[in-house]
Amino acid sequence: MVKKKFTYFVSYSLLSISIIIPTRPYLSTYLNRILDFQKRYETKQDLKNIKTLLIQYKKKSGSFPPEHRFVVWFKNHSEEKFRFKFPLDRWGNPIKYQIIDKDKHCQLESAGKDGVFGNNDDIKIK
Repeated sequence: MVKKKFTYFVSYSLLSISIIIPTRPYLSTYLNRILDFQKRYETKQDLKNIKTLLIQYKKKSGSFPPEHRFVVWFKNHSEEKFRFKFPLDRWGNPIKYQIIDKDKHCQLESAGKDGVFGNNDDIKIK
């Protein structure tokens, strides 16, 4: 409930600011930073929620879903909790899923705003 209120607050704030932007060019940069922060926050929350579902699945089945079946697993187990039916981050880029340590752990990763894995704007949940 708190997350929804925060999202609504940010959305309404951004709408209010967007009305002023044409008269204040510097606000455009500020608005983009706020949007990026919100997308980063929401992507991190999505990754945490997916990780929770993966752990629950492992407890029931004994193992994580295979990496090559992640998309199918996601579609079957997301239960309308996520914005997308396909595992995408808030910038619309695919989420990377890896099994680590012979099925003991898994990692989820977003490439971040630039859409390129392996640099500083990536978001990882181990």
